[in-house]
This record gives sequence, structure tokens and C-alpha cells, in this order.
Amino acid sequence: WGNCNPLLCGGGFLFTWSKAISFGNFCLTLYFILEVVPYIVAYGLFFGPNAFFSKTENCLDFLLVLSNTADLVLSAVVFSESSAGSSNSDLIRSVQVLRVLRILKLARRFPPVYNVIVLFGQLREALMTALLINGMLLLAVAVIAMQVWL
Repeated sequence: WGNCNPLLCGGGFLFTWSKAISFGNFCLTLYFILEVVPYIVAYGLFFGPNAFFSKTENCLDFLLVLSNTADLVLSAVVFSESSAGSSNSDLIRSVQVLRVLRILKLARRFPPVYNVIVLFGQLREALMTALLINGMLLLAVAVIAMQVWL
């Protein structure tokens, strides 16, 4: 036991951050699947007064669940076939971009956070202008600093 690092006992890492993140992704995807399936069963898929796909937020939920499930399946396939890992990694990255939409899904449950996201969406032109002005100001200060100190 004297030479055994608690994280390395048993010949391999017991805990790594990538495993923890993968497990968290799996848990969130499972939660989203368990959330969407009862809604589809209760409201109906396309037909009925409150059909699941009649609301855009439900379409977003379904897209998130579908993309996260595809991400998990693709990750499992790529990691099981180590020879094809490099060719499919771009496909996995493109599917993982859709994870950002989970923030919108979770933010809908917290109205103050959702209001902030909507506000940033409405102010994006003003924010981009402010960022551009700040960038130009930073460039001017950098040029002046280079002239003074060099």
C-alpha cells in the first residue's frame, strides 16, 4: 500500500475528468430521454390538440435528445474501433456543437436566466458594435505602447 497511489490502484486510473464528463453527458442524455418519451406518449406525436411537435420548444427538445443520443452512439463506436477514431472525430465534434442548445433547454426552467439570454439575443448588434470599438481601442493602445516602450 505504500507505493500505491489511490488513483492508480488496480493498474489504471479509477477517476479521470474525461470519464467524469462522459458519465455526466450520459446522465443528462438519459434524463432528457426520460423526459421526452412520456411527453410524446401523453400528447401524441403529430395529431391531437396538444401534439408534441406542435410547439417549437418541443421540437428543440426532440432535436437535443436526438443529437445527444447520436453523440453517445458515435462516441461508443469510435472508441470501440480505435482504427477509425480519426476519421469519425470530426463527425462527433459536429454533433457535440448541438450540446450548446442544452443551455437554452435548461434556461427555460429558470425565467431570470432565460430573460438574460433573450436580452443578449436582442442586444447582439449593440454588443458586437461595443466589442468592435473595444477591439479597435485595444489595437490603438497596443500600437502606442509598442512605440513608447520599444
